[in-house]
Amino acid sequence: MSIFRLLLLLCLSFPAFAQEWPTKPVKFVSPYPPGGSVDPLARILAAKLTESLKQQFIVENRTGASGIIGTDYVAKSAPDGYTFVFIFDTHAVHQALNPNLPFDPVKDFAPVMIVGTAPMAITTGAMKPYRTFADVIAAAKARPDTVTLGNVGNGSLAHLTTIVLNQAAGIRLVPVPYKGGGPLSTDLMGGQVELGMASTAAQAQHVRGGKMRALVLTGDKRSHTMPDVPTLREQGDRRRGPRMVGHPRARRHARADHRQAAFRIEQGIESSRREKDARRDARDGCRRAEPRGDAEVDRRADGPLGESRSGKQHPRRMK
Repeated sequence: MSIFRLLLLLCLSFPAFAQEWPTKPVKFVSPYPPGGSVDPLARILAAKLTESLKQQFIVENRTGASGIIGTDYVAKSAPDGYTFVFIFDTHAVHQALNPNLPFDPVKDFAPVMIVGTAPMAITTGAMKPYRTFADVIAAAKARPDTVTLGNVGNGSLAHLTTIVLNQAAGIRLVPVPYKGGGPLSTDLMGGQVELGMASTAAQAQHVRGGKMRALVLTGDKRSHTMPDVPTLREQGDRRRGPRMVGHPRARRHARADHRQAAFRIEQGIESSRREKDARRDARDGCRRAEPRGDAEVDRRADGPLGESRSGKQHPRRMK
């Protein structure tokens, strides 16, 4: 049912660059707290770009209100092409759910690139009794309005997916909003909330560590980070799976101007990728590193969060 997307946005209206961008430190704003999927990805990207573009990229956390606080900070920042914000699907619904939104999600920003995508997982703490999603359905029907399902904020994709899931299954799971995936994971592992829904990028390490149990995925196909976890589709839900998609954004009125920033960021990512490939090839005893083809480079649209086009597909098991 649901896929997380991470997107980079730039605050618009900055002037044309007189010199090749960047000529001073660049700020990446993460509108969610550490411990989720946005913050670590922003820091990984910042570190790689600092190395490849020879300029400092700084990550700053400005959290709260389902990402609105950090995004509003970028909307009101200097429109000079040096302040970006990482957003995901909630950016598309903020205006519909919040008539007093302090910025225009479309007019105040320019999309730069999709950083990555990943399915969401419904998980539970290791101490909880749920072993399958069928167990959750049974408990929710036996105890309506008592089984809690945490999400990363009101209006988030996980929150909206919970509403749709309740309608489809004829149950009443109770949505519990958190400030981000980090606080949600903490309460899941501590048993303060029964279930949680967040991207696999935020939860995979806790599942592998045995502190959480993943029950079902919301995407159309299984994730290579959780290959043994079935999808809602396999459980009989035929809706198209929602994904989290992440984008960095920037401030508006950039038009052609912001494209140089986008191009240089892509250059930096590709340079870092090629250096990594060269080191790998050297370790393998190769005489020279082969450049990637266009199809392989285009994997950036699927991003480092998980679901690559070349990833292994797991057979669907119908029940």
